Amino acid sequence: HDVEGGDGRTERWSWIVWFRDSATCEDFGHEWFADCAARGSALCRQLHSTKVGGTPGITEEEASRRMIELNVQAADGGSAYAAIKIARAHLKLLPSSLPFDLGLAERYFRIAIESSAPDGHYGMAQILLTTVKFEASQEGGAGWSDAFRDRRVQEAIAHLERAAFSGHAFSQFNLGLVHTFGYHGGRGGRDAIDVDLAGMWFERSGIPEGFMVAAGQAGAAGQKDRERRMVDMARSMGYFEPWRKEARQRTGSGGAPGIDLNLPWPPAFDGRVPPEF
Repeated sequence: HDVEGGDGRTERWSWIVWFRDSATCEDFGHEWFADCAARGSALCRQLHSTKVGGTPGITEEEASRRMIELNVQAADGGSAYAAIKIARAHLKLLPSSLPFDLGLAERYFRIAIESSAPDGHYGMAQILLTTVKFEASQEGGAGWSDAFRDRRVQEAIAHLERAAFSGHAFSQFNLGLVHTFGYHGGRGGRDAIDVDLAGMWFERSGIPEGFMVAAGQAGAAGQKDRERRMVDMARSMGYFEPWRKEARQRTGSGGAPGIDLNLPWPPAFDGRVPPEF
């Protein structure tokens, strides 16, 4: 089947293998990765963290503590998936007992980046834009209208570009917004707007929200065939269904919650702000 909601040019075949672990349907998942986790494997520690809660007799509090401990150990050992989870937990985007700590969140996102995980770049973009917004709010909103000139906005865009070229859908969508609203380069002015490049990124994102924005841009340019095609793509992927937004928020960009499609962009040079999707 087509995995990008397109016109059938790509397809994917899945091969699922089931292993019988118990003749009585007992769950022995807590044993699967315990030995190699104890030997220090970062991958095994990350995998064991997903199963440790099934250990017989373990309390909910102890399971939570062990899950965090294993993920921290896995992240420090180079596991990008675990590093992203710990970073998001320190941003309070995932439920945990870890304290809010922007510095530690950045540290773990950078560990993910070192492992070539695009979510690390997206997380850094989120931190940079959120920091710009927070500092403006601390000043009573003064300077928020010119925040698009802040160098950290350009740093965030650079992270989004690195993630986008690795196929990160949420980054590709936000690059579409960058070129629609003229954030690129920090100069401001209509010369920073590139609707054609924006449309390319919206379509490349492969998500229904991207197809709908691309459809709107095509319609405004009189490209009726492209507009219809983009709307059809969005519809086929559930854009008009009531479950779409919740499904997107639950799965995030890679099957785990705690990441938002909507980044806190400042007002553009002309005062416009990207809508929330």
